[in-house]
Amino acid sequence: MKIKKYKNYRNYLISADWLILKTKYISSLLKRKLPINCLFCDSIENLTVHHTSYKNLYTKKEIGDLELLCSECHRKLHFDTDFKRELGELLLGAMLRK
Repeated sequence: MKIKKYKNYRNYLISADWLILKTKYISSLLKRKLPINCLFCDSIENLTVHHTSYKNLYTKKEIGDLELLCSECHRKLHFDTDFKRELGELLLGAMLRK
């Protein structure tokens, strides 16, 4: 899928290209029988698709940078420094246990 560049990220998020990509992402989860829930709290309510990185934005690799979050965890991830710190500690602990 060739994605055209947008004037800004906000315009991209309201585009048909973004809707198509989100749909493909969720379809890929369903095909692989992966859970359709928030990555952080396991909620199945108010799910959103979140970019983990903007490095591959507008490219075919972009789908690999997506994850599902509920709207509350998505908001916290972007705006709540305590949530980000706690999340970082959890991820670090998980990495150290491997």
